[in-house]
Amino acid sequence: MGCGFATGNNLGLKMSFIIAIHDIPEGIAVAAPLIASKEKPYKTLLYVFFTAFPTAIGSFIGIYMYRVSDGFIGILLSLASGIMLYVVCGNMIPESSKLYGNKIPMLFIIIGIIVGVFIINVL
Repeated sequence: MGCGFATGNNLGLKMSFIIAIHDIPEGIAVAAPLIASKEKPYKTLLYVFFTAFPTAIGSFIGIYMYRVSDGFIGILLSLASGIMLYVVCGNMIPESSKLYGNKIPMLFIIIGIIVGVFIINVL
């Protein structure tokens, strides 16, 4: 997100909005098993906070790293994209298909792509 803000063309704001939407189900996915296992609420909140905290740290680092060069921003955005693609395609999609079957997760993947494209291109 920090590098997105550094590009100056509203990419950072759009990325922040998309990541905020993404963080809702991520927070639920982290908290639900902890709550189901009778973990104390403050510990659950702490774990959810620690899963979201690296995003904030990375954003602040990205804001200061943009000064290196435009090529460096491109490298960082590509690196972040590659990491997310690996996690999503290699872990999250297969796991969601195992848990719920193939049709419903694929429907929501398509809905998520449409929402992301809408946010990036329309907003």
